Amino acid sequence: MLTFSRKQFAAFESAAAGQWDRETALTLLELYPAHMKALGASTDEVAKFVRAVRDYALAYGITAKSETFKMVVVGVSLGAHFPHDPRFHQLITKTLAQTAFPQDERLTWFTRGIERWLGATWTGEGLDVKGARLVARVQARQPAHATFDKLVTQSPTIATPARRQAFLQACNAHAEGYGLHDLQRRIAYTGAALIHGIYWYDDPLLHRLRHAFERSADPDDLCAGMTTFYEGFD
Repeated sequence: MLTFSRKQFAAFESAAAGQWDRETALTLLELYPAHMKALGASTDEVAKFVRAVRDYALAYGITAKSETFKMVVVGVSLGAHFPHDPRFHQLITKTLAQTAFPQDERLTWFTRGIERWLGATWTGEGLDVKGARLVARVQARQPAHATFDKLVTQSPTIATPARRQAFLQACNAHAEGYGLHDLQRRIAYTGAALIHGIYWYDDPLLHRLRHAFERSADPDDLCAGMTTFYEGFD
């Protein structure tokens, strides 16, 4: 009689999950070809992105493939690490975190809330326009407080002082952790977080933008790299 150990079962499960991640990555590349091309994302990088979101889904008891896929699609807009984003804390607490309810209901509540957020935040402007505006903010070299205020007005969901402070504190801490110590880089990092989501530096889909930061010698060089990146979304 053929038998399997727990270790073998775990290996089978991991292989199946990896296959789903890759298949889902291929689906995303087919659904959003222009967006993925502009990001410069490979199949492997998209699969890593899928895995990151799937891990978050599991943490909230989301296990059905259809519901997990919905979270992955949401992640394309909000960033791979959106469950950590202070802008969505209240919504997640009231929806995904309510594990006593069926997962499909929780995903419905959550996606409806995200649709409202996207409608209020994204006013028909593409990433090329938002990116160009961010570059202009960095080039202006205005005082930090004024610059951050102007960046925050682009995201209505953190208009309240508490959410604004939580988001800015998180971004400043992350920027320091990534070695982005000078003011202009921190402003650029925070502005990119408003567009692409919290912890965007570790988002597998955003390696090209991260490289623009890492390869830049000074703020002007950084702005040139960011401009090149965002021009790809026209």
